[in-house]
Amino acid sequence: YRLRQTDIDSREKLSEIRQAKIKGSDIVVSISPNPAKDQLKIFLSGSSGTTDINLVNTQGQLVRSWKKVNATSAPALLDISGFAPGMYMLHILMPQTSTVEKLIIK
Repeated sequence: YRLRQTDIDSREKLSEIRQAKIKGSDIVVSISPNPAKDQLKIFLSGSSGTTDINLVNTQGQLVRSWKKVNATSAPALLDISGFAPGMYMLHILMPQTSTVEKLIIK
């Protein structure tokens, strides 16, 4: 990136070019199967502790919520039977960060 400074007398000065590094998350979310029918396996690597998972439909309505799910040591099984077929979003809320994953229910 580079900054441009404009003085009151309209003189401009450009700063030296600098590089910015944005540290990304080392957390990997695995969801299977996708599309899913009755059960969904979710596994989180690179995270510790429990997580909250919210299932949201395409209208932004909360359909189901799972609290304090432990998906770090082994895949967690979520029961999704009874939901209408379609596209949903899984909001995964971890202590360190949060992420959103698409899910198709058939």
